[in-house]
Amino acid sequence: MIEATGAQIAVTLLERQGIHIVSGIPGGSVLPLYDELAKSTIRHILVRHEQGGGFIAQGMARSTGYPAVCIATSGPGAMNLLTAIADARADSIPLVAITGQVNTSLIGTDAFQEVDTFGLSFSITKHSVMVKSAEELLEAIPQAFTLAASGRPGPVLIDIPRDVQLMTARFESWPEPGKPEKKAERFRTDPGETARILGGAADLLLDSEKPVLYIGGGCNSPEAAKYLAEFLEKMPLPVTSSLMGIGAVSSAYPLHLGMVGMHGTGAANYAMHNADVIFAAGARFDDRATGVISKFCPNAKIIHIDIDAAEINKILPSYYSIVGDIESSLPVIIQLLDEAPRRDRLQTKTLRNHSLWLNQLAGKKAKEGNMKKMFPGLFWHPYRLLRSRQGWTPTPLLWRQMWASTRCGPLSIIR
Repeated sequence: MIEATGAQIAVTLLERQGIHIVSGIPGGSVLPLYDELAKSTIRHILVRHEQGGGFIAQGMARSTGYPAVCIATSGPGAMNLLTAIADARADSIPLVAITGQVNTSLIGTDAFQEVDTFGLSFSITKHSVMVKSAEELLEAIPQAFTLAASGRPGPVLIDIPRDVQLMTARFESWPEPGKPEKKAERFRTDPGETARILGGAADLLLDSEKPVLYIGGGCNSPEAAKYLAEFLEKMPLPVTSSLMGIGAVSSAYPLHLGMVGMHGTGAANYAMHNADVIFAAGARFDDRATGVISKFCPNAKIIHIDIDAAEINKILPSYYSIVGDIESSLPVIIQLLDEAPRRDRLQTKTLRNHSLWLNQLAGKKAKEGNMKKMFPGLFWHPYRLLRSRQGWTPTPLLWRQMWASTRCGPLSIIR
């Protein structure tokens, strides 16, 4: 029989989960948890603001693909985490946020630093729970890691009252660490229906004359990137991406046209506007990418694969759609393209049909890439502009203000 407090259970389960680093700020409602954290093998990163702790955890999760952990106390501590949590939800980042809460006897009494963390976080998390006993932690923490990493990744919040952290529980054994669902479980469509739809999608791509592959955050895993490379080797297509999809296909790929939308490239937007088939892989059609919906890819039939059923037909209607992950879907399409009738079409008619379109887009990309070489006088950095025009060097403060005003570095200015 194992006997442990809620705080000891929480920290031990994080260790068993493979967590080596957490970020956060201690406070009254999480001091029992911090006492146990200090005795553990876990390294704690003390931040100046809980939002920073949330974004540090996001950075770890983005770079590893594994859920990361941040901690905050009750009231303002939990409130300060909400921005990072909402951002993790929007960008599909696996995150486990642990917040302290006032004692259970004080909940609902407007106690010092009491806020409804569960209610405030409910709409910006995949799952939010307030545990009422130390025993509940044995299920809540492994489940949080499973939910955060399964399907479309996202943040999960666990709110733990201070008295629950001090409460003692007795149990037979430690639960197994939470794991994401197996790939076989990730298809949300009947297997036979899935094969039929993906077969139709493969045929539609073969029949198209102006196809475009549009990749999003759902492609940002090593396995998805590997299958994308295999697919593009078999069927070379022009590639555009959302902001979250950058990096899934190498920028060295000759027909990678760049990002779509108001911050994207002219070649990528031209391709999407003139496409007759758009293969959207793990991408949602957000407003920064589409602009005016009625004018976005007006003549295209859309093949949409996404792990989140809520994204299918949400903005634009799909001609073919699959609720599943890219790692499970692309191998099926690659296999279908290897079948005899489709393989013959791919080697003859399809490549001929696509060649004019591919050459046209390659020219657009080359022209856009040569702009700086063709018109070097049009592109100035603000620091260089001031030095060349006024013969003086700005102060460090002014330099920082100029850099911040450009948002992303070099500013294009017509002399």
